[in-house]
Amino acid sequence: MIVRFVEINDIIDNEKGYTEDIVRSYYTEIILVIEKTKKILRKSNAGIKVYYDTNVINQIVVDAVEDLKRIKDFQPIENANAIKEAAYFGFWLNKRKPIHIEGDIYSIEGINDEQTNRQKINCMFINELCTTIYMMPKIFSLSVQADNIKKEQKAVILGNWKKYFDYLIYFFAYRAESPNNIEALLTSLIMQPMWKCKSDFWAVKDV
Repeated sequence: MIVRFVEINDIIDNEKGYTEDIVRSYYTEIILVIEKTKKILRKSNAGIKVYYDTNVINQIVVDAVEDLKRIKDFQPIENANAIKEAAYFGFWLNKRKPIHIEGDIYSIEGINDEQTNRQKINCMFINELCTTIYMMPKIFSLSVQADNIKKEQKAVILGNWKKYFDYLIYFFAYRAESPNNIEALLTSLIMQPMWKCKSDFWAVKDV
């Protein structure tokens, strides 16, 4: 196996559907999710500084797109569905870990023990947090703002989401060994979803 450096422009492949605009949109999407993750930390951790490396983000896009292009080489499909795409980008985002922080995590203090623990977890596992924020909205509609949902139901939905959010951070920290097991996790979630799916994945011809 030879390790080689590949620039983001080198992965553009119009024949396989990975045009320059699409490849650039992947990069931009990751940047936006990282900025969203940074805002979550800024709200409660004034002493923590968050940085990210754009070179690493380039590599995330390269790795994910190259993997998805290889799938097309071996399977008779035109496009990878949203689950597979989320799994591959989620895997490489989590593996490459483009975000790093500076500051004393152990000195963080919230208004209570639960909040303090939450803030420390978000800092310690910031890349896993970012991967979760990136991946789930690609599959599910997570909003609970619909008028026909009662206040009690919204509380239950938000409570379930918080519990599963914690599990996903744990999963990406200790269990996400390949894109395949992330894909399996996402596929199992849509079988009995807690949230509305953005697409009927069982009806999609692409895999």
